[in-house]
Parts: sequence; structure tokens; C-alpha cells
Amino acid sequence: MQKRNVSAVSFINSLPFVYGLQNTAISEIIELSCFTPSIIADRLKQKKTDIGLIPVAALPSIQNCTVIPGYCIGSNYKARTVLLVSRINIKKIKKVIIDPDSRTSNKLAKILFKYYWKQNISWINPNFKINPNFIADDTAAILIGDKVFEAENRFPFQYDLAEEWKNHTGLPFVFACWASIHPLDQAFIDLFNSGLKYGLDNLDKAIADSSIETGLRPLIKQYLTLNISHIFDPEKQKALNLFLQLCNH
Repeated sequence: MQKRNVSAVSFINSLPFVYGLQNTAISEIIELSCFTPSIIADRLKQKKTDIGLIPVAALPSIQNCTVIPGYCIGSNYKARTVLLVSRINIKKIKKVIIDPDSRTSNKLAKILFKYYWKQNISWINPNFKINPNFIADDTAAILIGDKVFEAENRFPFQYDLAEEWKNHTGLPFVFACWASIHPLDQAFIDLFNSGLKYGLDNLDKAIADSSIETGLRPLIKQYLTLNISHIFDPEKQKALNLFLQLCNH
């Protein structure tokens, strides 16, 4: 049997997924690799991978893409690693630097500014990694992923985008979901999801097996249990539907 190519996110939030896929029976029939969310979306679109943990904002742009039910990268309130940061109050922000690693978070920020904060913003695409030290005083920046842990204390104003979404909609948020460009039989889906579940059920082992420094491991466990929600439940499906609807307006 030809192995299926699977792309997971190279951030800490997908650590339990990666551990589960590497340490259960599904590992025998997949080839696993890790990338940033935006690269995974491109790989799926270009048919360089069969299954990917993709930013949900990319779903409408990928032909014949089917969401695999069960698991996701989401947040029920504060995500912590998806921030809008600035040195001024949000009402004074004129420009926002988007994060090149993200698609969903950039779209989410645009939705919040348009529909909820009701501000006209100039959006800056840097085409390079953001250096938080060089963000101008009238400008905010979107930061996602592990780099937030290093930058979060440098700014007096921080807005957790998942928290802001929750405050305005009453719903959780889904940042990324598993999707396939090929039909999958139920036996494969069950085996795949059992691998994901194993990783979540063995979070301590996943963290211990990682390269995370020992002193940071309690913080990472707290982040993965309190900030990130990996179950793709009906409330998250409702949130995803609303997000995609607002993206199309």
C-alpha cells in the first residue's frame, strides 16, 4: 500500500497530534512532515501532500478538499499564541502588519476590525518574518505560534484574537483543521483519529519526548490544556461556519 503524505503544523499546539501519529499504528501507512500553517495550505493546494492540518481560511481555495471530522486546533476562549500586539490602545491603531505564517489569524483580525471594532485599517504584508522590536508606534502586528512566547511581554497592549472573537460571537474559534484532497475510507479515518486521540491522552509523554526545555514543560502543558482545544465539536463547527461566512462578505 502506498503511504499517504500527511503535513502537521510545526508549532507546539500540534505537538500531541504529531506524537500520536508517530507512535500508533497509523505511522505504518503515512509519511509525516511538519510545516507552518500557510505552507501546509499551499502543499495541499499543489497536491504535494494528501492530508494536512490547514488554516481554515484556506478551505474555500482548495479544490476537492474535505474536512476530516474529530480534531482541530481551536480555542474555547484565550488561545494565547494568536495575538494582536501594539504600543497603543486599539482605537488608535492605523496600520497592522500581518503574520506571513498565518492565513486564518490574519483573516480573523480583519473580521474583528471590520465588523466588531469598526475601524478602517491599512494592512501591511511584510513578506518576511516579523521582528517585534521594529513595530512603529502607530502600528500593530499579528503574531502567531511559538514566537508569541518570546514577544508577548514586550508590548503594553495585547489582544488575544480568539478571546475577542468569543467576546463578540459567544463562540469558540477554530484555527486549523485536518483536511484531505482525496476520499478517505472510514477505516483510515478511524485509525488516523485514534492516533490523534492517543497523543492527546498521553500529553505528558508527548511533552517529555519533545525538545522543549525541562523548565518550560509545565508552562507548555498548561498552554495545551487550558488555551488550546483539540476537539472539533458542534460549537466549533458553528464557529467555523460563521467565520467562513464573514470571510466571504
